[in-house]
Amino acid sequence: MYIRKYERNDCREILSLFYDTVHTVNSGDYTRKQLFAWATGKENPEEWDESLMKNYSFVAVEDGAIVGFGDIDEGGYLNRLFVHKDHQREGVASAICDALEQAVQNSRIEVHASVTSRPFFEKRGYKIIKKQEVKRGKTALTNYIMEKQGVVSNREFIKESIEGREIKEALHRYTGKEMVRLHGNPPYMTVLVHGGPGDIGSLENVADCLAGILPGSGVLEALQSKYSINELVEELYQQIKNNCSGKVCIIGHSWGAWLSALLASEYPEIVKRLILIGCPPLEDEYVSQINKRRCKKMSDGERDLFEKLFEGKISSEEMGLISDILKKTDNYCLRDDCYYKSDRTDSKMYNAVFRQACRIRSRGGFLKAFGKIKCDIYLVHGRQDPHPEKGVAEPLRKSGICFESYILDKCGHSPFLEKFARQEFYDILLWIISGKKGG
Repeated sequence: MYIRKYERNDCREILSLFYDTVHTVNSGDYTRKQLFAWATGKENPEEWDESLMKNYSFVAVEDGAIVGFGDIDEGGYLNRLFVHKDHQREGVASAICDALEQAVQNSRIEVHASVTSRPFFEKRGYKIIKKQEVKRGKTALTNYIMEKQGVVSNREFIKESIEGREIKEALHRYTGKEMVRLHGNPPYMTVLVHGGPGDIGSLENVADCLAGILPGSGVLEALQSKYSINELVEELYQQIKNNCSGKVCIIGHSWGAWLSALLASEYPEIVKRLILIGCPPLEDEYVSQINKRRCKKMSDGERDLFEKLFEGKISSEEMGLISDILKKTDNYCLRDDCYYKSDRTDSKMYNAVFRQACRIRSRGGFLKAFGKIKCDIYLVHGRQDPHPEKGVAEPLRKSGICFESYILDKCGHSPFLEKFARQEFYDILLWIISGKKGG
């Protein structure tokens, strides 16, 4: 699951969710008459869209479907918060409420909570001001005016150190304009682009670490929410434009390396350095090597599942199994205390975007994009990564494109998860970002 900003074409799906939720989740606390007065099924989509566009409004998405939504106005009034009836008690409401509370500057937030939602808000620190009866037509419904004082940004404390230095407390939030997480303090000069496609939030730990050790600047973690490559490029551009100042250093992992390169080719004026971690091959002739290397570590059943992945026919349930397989096939030696976390893997995004990416590669589109990049390019690759480093380096050399390459020993596809290569990986990032290596 991931959180993104509300869009106009979400409205009808939201109205359906609203009706179903009220008539099921709230049915234990309100009469049938009250439920139909509250959610008639005849709500005006134009009026709802107008109010949602006016407010800070967010939706929770899982596998391409909206599973929750909420909105809050400039004054701190939390207007709506509803979660799909089939996704109760999964943390959806908490995730949306986090985004809503972070979107406004007010230290006080007010909500008119239903009987059903009152315990949820109480657990979040909201206090009852008074109980009231509100009218919907001729029908009275009970709710509670509640408030929360002293709202501040969420803070996550990282108990790690690099070279003996404590990683500082990382501050990150969802912005009110688009879905990003901001780690550390402004200015945000480094941007992380996750892989997948659809492995949303998988670089959060890397962002936390970098925010703690980069001097004088923070890190923007860009979260992807679109289902076409053109839209993803534009989304990334807007995320950087709205949150960063000056040129930035972009770090892309796996699929995110491709996306970062496409952005750097389309918008060279905003990119200072481009760091590609575990970049997939730029030409089709190298692709077979990936599967050969992976299949050596797979069972027959795992190989069959992997075929579905590359055919773009994977389900969300199978996507979870793929993640476990990749931990075995794509890494050399994971740290004992390794923790890999993503908000959610979006199989719909993977299936849609991966097919587009394969077509671009087959037509030489990625290599052409690299030819338009004007900033310094750095490859950071694990020697044991199933994705062959030469699948990137050789096409670039043949095309006369300059780059620097760093090969990490005892390292697979994700250096930040590796036991032996992690320290060197962060050292290299710091050298590049600070300008001490190359460009």
